[in-house]
Order: sequence, then C-alpha cells, then structure tokens
Amino acid sequence: MLYVVAVLFLPTFLIQVLRPDALDAKAHRPTVRTVKFSVLLRTGILYEWMRWNDSAIAKFQEADQYAENLTDTKYESLQKARERLAETYLVTGRPSDAEQVCAKIVQSSMETAFSLRLRNNYGEAIPKYEDAERFSQKLTTARLASLFQAQRGLSGCLLALQRNAELEPVYTRMLDTLQQIGDPYDIELGNTYG
Repeated sequence: MLYVVAVLFLPTFLIQVLRPDALDAKAHRPTVRTVKFSVLLRTGILYEWMRWNDSAIAKFQEADQYAENLTDTKYESLQKARERLAETYLVTGRPSDAEQVCAKIVQSSMETAFSLRLRNNYGEAIPKYEDAERFSQKLTTARLASLFQAQRGLSGCLLALQRNAELEPVYTRMLDTLQQIGDPYDIELGNTYG
C-alpha cells in the first residue's frame, strides 16, 4: 500500500517542491529557442572562463544571431549576448570590434525605448534609455551624440511620469554632455542653466 502511494504521489510532490511552476498552466514555459539561446550563452561564458576567447566569441556571436529570432525575451537576450561579446573583444585586444558591438547595443536600446515611448510606456522605456546611456559611455566615435540622445529620451520619460527627483541628475548630465560637445550655443546654454 505504501509503495502504491509513493509511486502515485511522490513524483507530484517532488515536482511541486523542485519546480512549482511546472504544474501551473498559466506559468511561462521556456521555448526550445529560449533554451537553445541559454545554452549558447552559457557555453560562451564557460569558454570565456576557460580563456578560450576565440571559441567564446564564436558562441556569443551565434547567441546574438539566435536572439534575433526570439520573441518574448528578445531585448534582454540580445543585450546579454552583445555585452558578453563586447567584453570578450576587449579582453582579446580588439577595441574596434567591441565598439561596434556597443554601438549595436546602444542602437537596439534606443529603438526599443523609442517604440515603448510611442506607446506611452514610459516606465518600461526608462531602463532601455539607461542602458543606452551606459553603453554610450563606452563608445569613442559617436559617444557624445548617442549619450545626449539617450539622456534626452530618459529625461522625456521621467518628465512624462513626473519623477522630478530623478530628473534633476539627468538634466545635470545632459548639461555636462552639451559642454563636452563644444557647440558655442550649447556651452552658453549649459553655463546659463547649469
């Protein structure tokens, strides 16, 4: 009798303890594509840890290409793969390749944030603009222009949400960026309001 109870109920009990979401019909299930992306990314991280940088770069590039086909986690997946790829390029002494990847990160962040902003999803757009601002700092060629665009988008979202306490430091960073750009009108504007 105990054997029958154990065979019938033990698997359900273990599933509930180890994976409580497995029995929930409404829970998000990972797709085959999501699992494959995760395997590619983790393999790249493993190769990076083992200092097999060329193999890690290949896996991160493959994960980047594969993430383009994801639907539910596309933005986050692209950012993870590209960030790891840029870091590995820097470790291997390929800063120009790293900058190209960072420019892609900035571009995808800005595009995603802009589309969210058009749908009045200001709260969801803020982290995307913050990502764009953070990765714009790593650029050399288009650093100031992309940095200012990200800061302007971020300030617009914060203004729309009336989050004034968070808006002040963003305005300060914008004025600093304008002063670094060096346009005489912008410098005068920064000095007047800074």
